[in-house]
Amino acid sequence: MEELAEAQKRTEARVDELARRMDELAKQMSELAAAQAEMLREQRLMRQQLGSLSKDMAGVKGIVLELRYRTRAHAYFGTRYRNLRVIEPSNLDKVEQAYEAGQFTECEWRNLNKIDVLMRGTTGVGPSKREELLALEVLWIIDASDIERANERADILRRLGYPVQAAVGGHDILESAKNRAKELNVLVALDGTLDKDEGEASN
Repeated sequence: MEELAEAQKRTEARVDELARRMDELAKQMSELAAAQAEMLREQRLMRQQLGSLSKDMAGVKGIVLELRYRTRAHAYFGTRYRNLRVIEPSNLDKVEQAYEAGQFTECEWRNLNKIDVLMRGTTGVGPSKREELLALEVLWIIDASDIERANERADILRRLGYPVQAAVGGHDILESAKNRAKELNVLVALDGTLDKDEGEASN
């Protein structure tokens, strides 16, 4: 009976030790889970920060690209236009008259003033020589909706009787946008070079 009691004590001691180790393991697992959760939280935060940085960089690239087209328009569109100069929509007489007459909807007025770069230049020679407006939208990557928006904004000025050529400038263009540009006769300039196919299609 004494040996049995002693064996029982040893068994209980082992059970207690096993329970202690199980508690320690559970604590370690809990700490590991907490560390993993913290790591996942930091990863999510890092992804958010990278996404925000990517958007900021896209915005900066777009601003820089727009400034390039604004300040070097003649170099980029000189094969089609002469004496290109940047103007503001509100400086056009017919625009001012239409505004005073209440001929613009709020959306049209907002879109007109959102044209990235509006320029006036001379195109053609001899009998075909004339002044024309160039309504340019500048984007880093051009898609089909950008082509349509450029054309819609140019249409606002066309309805006032101005000869207007819609155009887009950017770093790259999607294939669907190329096709849409041909359909709507919108000029395309990539990295400051007028796309030859688009330029020929517009002449």
